[in-house]
Amino acid sequence: MNAPGGRPVKGVESAFRYLPVERDGKVGGDWYELLDLPDGNLLLAVGDVSGHGLPAAAAMSQLRYALRGIAYDGAPPDRMLDRLNRILCHQRADHLASVAVARLDPRTGRLVWARAGHLPPVLLHAGTVRPLAPPPRHRARRRPPARYVTAEQQLVPGDRLLFYTDGLVERRGTDLGAGVDRLLRACVDYRAPGLEGLLDHLLRRLDAPNPLDDTCLLAIGLTGDG
Repeated sequence: MNAPGGRPVKGVESAFRYLPVERDGKVGGDWYELLDLPDGNLLLAVGDVSGHGLPAAAAMSQLRYALRGIAYDGAPPDRMLDRLNRILCHQRADHLASVAVARLDPRTGRLVWARAGHLPPVLLHAGTVRPLAPPPRHRARRRPPARYVTAEQQLVPGDRLLFYTDGLVERRGTDLGAGVDRLLRACVDYRAPGLEGLLDHLLRRLDAPNPLDDTCLLAIGLTGDG
């Protein structure tokens, strides 16, 4: 796998999809990040900035590239979120943002992650599917100091991990939990190898694109080739 803008990363495969509501400019506030770091870890993140179109895209770009810089300094996920939150509060931004961020060591499979108001990633392991047990939940742009907490998950070759924004599962007039349940069932029903096919399958089963919200998915898998 090649992390965008980085060197090849052995033992990891990846795929992503981005479906903005804004069809003309094809921009929005949802985003993903997959970046190889100097210490050999991978930065994984998916985020959602409130709003659509160019204003949301501009805010998204600020957060995304700020996260990159923070991650290069070796900060753990909870500290990344704390710094992003401080940036938003200092700017007195008029938007909200949710983020799920992780550091993955592809050599050992150790995943350390945290979230700010975001849905947990979904783990596909040995024929089972479940959301990762989350650390306590916070939303970015709370008055600092916000307290973010990390959680850990050990991944093994064959495991697949899905990060996504709520545009995939949330529909007007339906419960968010019901949408997450639909996602989990769709993951269980997909038995073929390969992440590209998995994402296409999920988008079909969950009736994407969402006409009212941007949608972003990032999937990674450990191949055991490292």
